[in-house]
Amino acid sequence: MKSQFEFPSEGACLLVLKKLDMDESQLDMIPQDWEYLLADETRLSDYIDLYQQPQTTDQEKRVLGCFVIQSLENLLPEMISEQRVRTCLAMLWDDRVIHAHEFEYWSMRDETDPDNLFQITNLVRAFLVERDETDSLV
Repeated sequence: MKSQFEFPSEGACLLVLKKLDMDESQLDMIPQDWEYLLADETRLSDYIDLYQQPQTTDQEKRVLGCFVIQSLENLLPEMISEQRVRTCLAMLWDDRVIHAHEFEYWSMRDETDPDNLFQITNLVRAFLVERDETDSLV
C-alpha cells in the first residue's frame, strides 16, 4: 500500500516556492527529481524556518524535508557540522511518517560499497540506529 507521503507533490512544491519567494517556474524546467535538484543549500535556514511554522502543511513538510536533506548533502563535509545534521534529522524524525521514504532513500540500507554512498548516508544510518535503540527503550 502506497503512503500518501511516498512522493512529494508538485502542488505542495509550488506553495513552498511561493512562500519562500522563489522562482516558481523552476519547477517547470525540471521534469524529474525536482525535489532534490531545486534544493538550494544557501536557503537551508529558510527551509527549516518554514518547516517549523504551524501553518505549514504535511505535504509542504514533505517537500521541505527533501530540500533540507539535499541541502545538508550539498554542504557536507566542509561547510556544516555533524551536530547541525543531527538537529535537522531529529526535526524530520518528529514527523517520520511524512519522511519515512527520505530516511530510507538517504540511508541506503542495502548498499555496502562505500563508494556508492551519499556523503550524508553514514550520518543518517547512525541517526537511525540511535533512534531505533531510543525508541525501543520508551
